[in-house]
Amino acid sequence: MFTRMAEKSGLLDFIAPRKKKEEEKAQINADKELARRLQLEEEAKERSRRQREREERSQIEREIEAEKKGMFVKKQKVLYYHKSNDKKYYAVIVGVHFDDGPDRPYYTIKYQRPDTIVDENGVEHVTGNLEIEKQTTPDRLIRIAREGIGQEISPDGDISATAN
Repeated sequence: MFTRMAEKSGLLDFIAPRKKKEEEKAQINADKELARRLQLEEEAKERSRRQREREERSQIEREIEAEKKGMFVKKQKVLYYHKSNDKKYYAVIVGVHFDDGPDRPYYTIKYQRPDTIVDENGVEHVTGNLEIEKQTTPDRLIRIAREGIGQEISPDGDISATAN
C-alpha cells in the first residue's frame, strides 16, 4: 500500500527511479542522433544541388561564348553526323584541340552506336551498344539547343525531340 501511495505522489521516482526513464532517455538520444544525421544528409544534398546548378550555369555560359565564335566546348552535347552510314548519333565533346591553329579546332567526341550482327540469312540483329571515342571536325557536329533555351533536334532532324 505504501508503494502505491508513493507511486501516485511521485515520491517513488526519487527514491527508486525506474528503468523506464533511462530507456526513454536512450530513445530520445537515438531520435536526436537520427534527426541530426538526417539534417546533415539534407544539407549535403542541398550543397550538391547548388554545385550542380553552378556547373550547369557555367557550362551554358561557355557554350554561348563558343557559339558566338562558331566553336564547341568540352562537355557539350551535340549530334555527330556519320558520313559512311548517313546516320546521326548523340555525342558529348570530351576534348577540344587547337593543333591546327586557334581558328581551326577539332574535337574528340564520345557516342554510342548500336552493335549489329548480320546472320547467314542477311538479317541484322542488334546485340548492344558500342561506346566510340573519336576525333572529328566541326563540319560533322550539329549543335543541340541547351535545355530551356531554344529547341532540341533529334538525330532524324525532328525539332523539339529530347536529347540524352
